[in-house]
Amino acid sequence: MMVVGSHRGETFGGETTVQVPSPVGVEPGRMSEFALQRVAPNPAIDHLSVSFTLPSSDRATLELIDAAGRRWLGQDVGSLGAGAHRIELATAARMPAGLYFLRLTQAGRAATTRVVVLGAR
Repeated sequence: MMVVGSHRGETFGGETTVQVPSPVGVEPGRMSEFALQRVAPNPAIDHLSVSFTLPSSDRATLELIDAAGRRWLGQDVGSLGAGAHRIELATAARMPAGLYFLRLTQAGRAATTRVVVLGAR
C-alpha cells in the first residue's frame, strides 16, 4: 500500500506492482564481473593504483583520456585473465594537471571513472 499526500492536505492511496525484467542472454552473477572498483589516490600526483575485475581473458585495455578526448596513457591488460586485478600506472611525470577519464574496455564493454591529476611536484 502506498499513500501519497498532496499539497492541499489530501491523501491518496493505492497499490502498485513493478516488474523488473531480467537480462536476456547473461548468466546469473556475470554482469558484475566487469568493473572498475577503485582508483587511488584521487587526486593523483605521480601514480594511480587501479583495481578492476574482468570476466574473461579477452583482450582488455586501461586508458587515461583528457577532457578533449586525447589519450595520455594506455595499457593492455588482456593477458591477466578473468578475476580481480590491480595495476599501478605512472601518471603526472608527463601529464599536465587536470581532469581525466580512466576507461577500462573489454569485449565491447566499457567502464569509466573520473581522475584528477595534480601533476609532478
